[in-house]
Amino acid sequence: MASLIKIITWNWNKYYADLGCDAKNFFFEALNIRNKISHQEAEDIPNEDALRALDTIKRLAQVCGHKPTEEIASRHHKAIFIEVSKNPDAEGKKKTKESSGSEDQVEGLKVEKLMLDELDEKLSQAFSGRVVRKDLVKKLKIGFSIPVYVLEYLLGKYCSTTNEFEIIIGLEMVKSAITERIVRGDQTELIKARLQKTGSLKLIDLVTARLDERVQGGKFWARLASAGLSNVHIDHDTVYKQERLLTGGIWANVEMIYNDSLDEGGAIRPFAIHRLAPIQIARVDFEEYIGGRKLFTRDQWIDVLIRTMGYEPTHPDFTQRLKLLYLLRLIPMVEKNYNLIELGPRGTGKSYVYREISPFVILLSGGQGSVPDLFGWKSRRDKPGLVTKYDLVAFDEVAGPNFKQE
Repeated sequence: MASLIKIITWNWNKYYADLGCDAKNFFFEALNIRNKISHQEAEDIPNEDALRALDTIKRLAQVCGHKPTEEIASRHHKAIFIEVSKNPDAEGKKKTKESSGSEDQVEGLKVEKLMLDELDEKLSQAFSGRVVRKDLVKKLKIGFSIPVYVLEYLLGKYCSTTNEFEIIIGLEMVKSAITERIVRGDQTELIKARLQKTGSLKLIDLVTARLDERVQGGKFWARLASAGLSNVHIDHDTVYKQERLLTGGIWANVEMIYNDSLDEGGAIRPFAIHRLAPIQIARVDFEEYIGGRKLFTRDQWIDVLIRTMGYEPTHPDFTQRLKLLYLLRLIPMVEKNYNLIELGPRGTGKSYVYREISPFVILLSGGQGSVPDLFGWKSRRDKPGLVTKYDLVAFDEVAGPNFKQE
């Protein structure tokens, strides 16, 4: 692993453009693992950390095409996995990490044995590695104000399997990621203290950016919504590469650093974003999805879509007509210039799908907004319109919409 990291590091400028988002994440995580355990005895490493490290190394080796490292990591991962499966209670006594999140929110989470139906089995075979259990999403979401697709990203990374033991181990990794990286709004001062103490911290948060035109040449500032951190340094290249930071923000893996030598206008601004990786699938093989779709009948595929949205198609209240009406909500996401108005009482899921299942959709509440906000400001590259940056712009509670000209 050390040799592989050195090769990539020495040829970083050459490989950087070719590495996908996931590959870059695997590399930096592997680098952190190497730095962390280089002076640590093997018996002091918890099995949970070892499994996560070996999984990262295996995935990094896969994207780099380095078979020897991949085989070694897979062999050790399997050996530790078997050991943990035989004695799962022992792992709970080896917790050593300091968490920045809220452990009590997920500590009591239990994995119930799930009886897979024919559709589940078929889906797992057709889209191996891309299927997650929706019941786990629901349980993990309790206590955290984060979109479903963020949790599904984590579950897809560690729990995309039908093997019960692998799900248990993967779920521990997801719980670890949640407790370490996802924070509550009342933990702002704790996050600041941790950053000041350690110098760096990894978080999962909703990140937005704004341009301070009062600074000569312009200066971008970032804000982390859940952590409550504002006036965070972020470089221009990151903002221009991820322009949705300026239009509602994006959920991302963020590496924060603390540097009290940073100042602006005479005031010390020590917090900065060192690295930002949006939470989304780095690459989609459309042909693979077309090939998988051919294995399902029309009615089966409708049930797959309904279940993907978070509903249970086998429920007796779900008639064929009701299923199609629910699927109507997805049409604006895939069809250009498709306008849809849905009327109904509160609590019926009208806005749920637009708020939770995709990072390429933005939901505006109250029907408020302006024409420049939607379509962009003249001669302002830092003010792209929402319509230009999102596949879909949805409005919630539009009883009295008011679109101002400015």
